[in-house]
Amino acid sequence: MTAESLIANVIEPLGADLALCVGDHEEPNPLHERARYVWRTEEPDDWAAEYDRKAGGSHWRVLLTPGAQLLGGIEDPEIEEFGSGAIVLYFRQVLAEAIERAGIADDYDWLIVTRSDLLWPVQHPPVDRLSTRHIHALDGEGYGGVEDRHLIVPRRFVRRFLEVPGPIFTDPARLRSQLDRARAAHDWHVLNPERFLAARLSALGLSRHLRFLPYAPYLVRGEGDDSRWAQGTLAEDGGHYVKYPTELERSRIAQRFVADRETWARYLAPVRGARLRRDLIRAYRARGLYERPFPAREAPLRAARRLRHAVRIRRRQADRVAAATGRRLRRHGWTEPLLDARVRRIERRAERRAGRT
Repeated sequence: MTAESLIANVIEPLGADLALCVGDHEEPNPLHERARYVWRTEEPDDWAAEYDRKAGGSHWRVLLTPGAQLLGGIEDPEIEEFGSGAIVLYFRQVLAEAIERAGIADDYDWLIVTRSDLLWPVQHPPVDRLSTRHIHALDGEGYGGVEDRHLIVPRRFVRRFLEVPGPIFTDPARLRSQLDRARAAHDWHVLNPERFLAARLSALGLSRHLRFLPYAPYLVRGEGDDSRWAQGTLAEDGGHYVKYPTELERSRIAQRFVADRETWARYLAPVRGARLRRDLIRAYRARGLYERPFPAREAPLRAARRLRHAVRIRRRQADRVAAATGRRLRRHGWTEPLLDARVRRIERRAERRAGRT
């Protein structure tokens, strides 16, 4: 069902070439028959071992955080994360490497990264109506970041966009510092793939080029299909399960505004479409479905959080330097009484301050 939808409403209207980035166990299907490229990779039982192999070691584990969702799917004896983020990010890295090996990053005007379990009830927006100065995402399901289920990237940004997952395997320590700063600035208590994408787009200088389109497609699964996250609810016709009811609601709202090339052209028109875009946002707001990853009104708050985070980091660094210096000085016997006296003076001063407050 989703293959027919993808072919009829995305590939054929756009005149696009299809590339599949899939596991080696997948059986041939209508998408395989239509694909110009098929890039397969092993899907192991132990994704941690596969990460070790690709990263050349286990240093990527610095990114694991208890209760997070970024690297869900990794089995770690001490740190448990939820979901399937690690699998998605691994396949995104495989995709980037496959495109680089094939040498086709500059051969196409647009790269559309999508999922084969998205059902398209309307035509995909015509790319010749989209600005090549922007990356386009669907308007919703960002969970505090940017949705990663369907992204439309113009050629000028393709190489940078493909770098999104790279540091997980090449420079995880530096990536962890970047993510910690982003978490502090945006007050993210949980790190998920959508927030990771938002942080990486910002680090790559791409977040300012991000624009949003009506959320037309929605995820489905067949009765016997596995799902690592949402199981979904049975559709009204009983033929499939809708994985996320909010997606279906967004899609039904979007279908009031866009359906085919003609209606997309009206919606995307710079001037004539302004009222339609405003009405769509109002419809999303009325249902509590409107969201943005970086609200402009919160910019001063994010700057203040970043500053506080930087101050905390500097203080911890200064404390570590002071502690290391103290340990080195104590190796000399004559300095120990002087250091102890200094500690006592600091303690008395702290006690006096506590008494005044």
